[in-house]
Parts: sequence; structure tokens; C-alpha cells
Amino acid sequence: MTQRGAVTNGSTRWLGRATALAIVVALVLAFASPREVNLGQSARLFYLHVPSIAVAYLAFTMTLIASGADLATKAMKWDHWAAASAEDGAVFTGLTILIGMIWAKPTWGVFWTWSARLTLTAIMFFV
Repeated sequence: MTQRGAVTNGSTRWLGRATALAIVVALVLAFASPREVNLGQSARLFYLHVPSIAVAYLAFTMTLIASGADLATKAMKWDHWAAASAEDGAVFTGLTILIGMIWAKPTWGVFWTWSARLTLTAIMFFV
């Protein structure tokens, strides 16, 4: 007997398969794509960099929605959703910054530039 609201094996199986398929497709695209003329091999990092920041923004959007629902309903499930999605957002923001730094060194010659976008993303990560 399962608890009300508990996730069962049947509903997580397809999610695990979809995640594995997405990872395989991203890796195939990254390794099978031709060498970019201006950026060289470092352009392949964008196959990881762009989706990781998209997931981070999606996680922080979920944090906003779940936090609002928590304030409105006082149900603990929304608090748990907000906390979990904030953790995921922090992980993917850190991954985005790391991949961006790896890409920036051969492209710009430095790991970090103090542009507004990079600095605000780093502040968001540390907050």
C-alpha cells in the first residue's frame, strides 16, 4: 500500500528513460557535430552549457511558483518543492558557470571577465 501522493515505480520509470535518452542525444550531438570554424572544439561545450542554464532558470521559476503556493496555502508540500528546486537550480547554475569558464579560457584567453551578466549569475549562485 502506498501513501497518498507518493511516487510509484511505474511513474518514475518513464522519467528515468527520458533522462537517459536526453543525455545520450546530447552526447551524440556534442561528439558528432563538425568542428566549428571560429571557436574550434570548445564550441561543443555549448551542448552542455545552454541546457544547463535553461534547467537552472526552470528550477528557479519552480522555486518562485512553489514559494508563492506555500505562502498562499501553508501546505508543507510546496515548501518541499521550493527547497528541492532551489537546490537543483544552484547545482545547474554552478555547472553552467564551470562550463562557461572552461569555454572562456581558449576563447577569450581568461577564465573570467567581470561583465554584468556573468557577475549577476555568480551572485545568484552564491545567494
